[in-house]
Amino acid sequence: MKDYQFALTAIENCPDFNDFTHEEKGMLAVIAEVIDYKKGRQVFSMDKLEEKHFYILCSGKLALTLKDKKGPKKILTCGKLFGEIAVFSKKNRLGTIECLEDSVLLEFDKDKIMNRELISSQVALKICITLTEKIARYLYPDDELGIKDLIQNGEGETLEFKKGLNESKKSIVEAIAAFMNLKGGTILVGVEDDGNIIGMSMPSNKAALIQTRDQYQRKIIDGTKAKIDSHFLDLISFDWDNSTGRIIMRIDCLPAGSPVFYREKIKKEEKEYYFVRTGSENIKLSKTSEIVSHVIKKFKP
Repeated sequence: MKDYQFALTAIENCPDFNDFTHEEKGMLAVIAEVIDYKKGRQVFSMDKLEEKHFYILCSGKLALTLKDKKGPKKILTCGKLFGEIAVFSKKNRLGTIECLEDSVLLEFDKDKIMNRELISSQVALKICITLTEKIARYLYPDDELGIKDLIQNGEGETLEFKKGLNESKKSIVEAIAAFMNLKGGTILVGVEDDGNIIGMSMPSNKAALIQTRDQYQRKIIDGTKAKIDSHFLDLISFDWDNSTGRIIMRIDCLPAGSPVFYREKIKKEEKEYYFVRTGSENIKLSKTSEIVSHVIKKFKP
């Protein structure tokens, strides 16, 4: 009973199953297996043919490394569903999942999902539709996805979440520079790192609302001018979304055609840094050799 209640709570907290009824989530909880993983352990690997499981992360933090990619492609946090492709494919995994800290996972076995004594055919079909919809989202670039789909995908190479603007303006401009130095990306302001939507505080009066939006956008524009260069402003666009019931600021950045440097004054001396996007992190390069290597790789014709 303890594992059942734990599993049910984890399923309730997984956005992918929001459309399931309490009874349907209860069926999933019955077949779920709660597994503890120690830091450094692999959940699955791309070089091994694993059994047909998908997972929900209940606690801890995981890193996903995709085939032919260096470093973690994405950091997975609580509530994330992953590994769903293996339910439909007989081939090896497309990536490796490793625990960055001690973690607790729910494991779902394909054979149990297809067992009519455990799961009704209607619920099994609903599970398959949910998993295929998640897989389909991978086929679309971030700039063609809606806010809900973006948030469900989680932070990664082309997506970053920010809780607020005033306290995050510096890191937002750093992220803009990093995105421009890779292949572009999207920043959602009003979303916490774990995907929890808190929204941005806005006035209800229409005229005041428009003015506040303009002020927020101006902060990013002015920050980009001061820290990067006005030359790159054409690569930035803004949008506002309230489809989730909360107001989210969306900042889209196109990739630059030339290197983007970030300027910062340290003890009255202006220095330039080069930011790159690695997984879900913005990495500051200051060594000339590192910068030259990346610039040649990214911008050389």
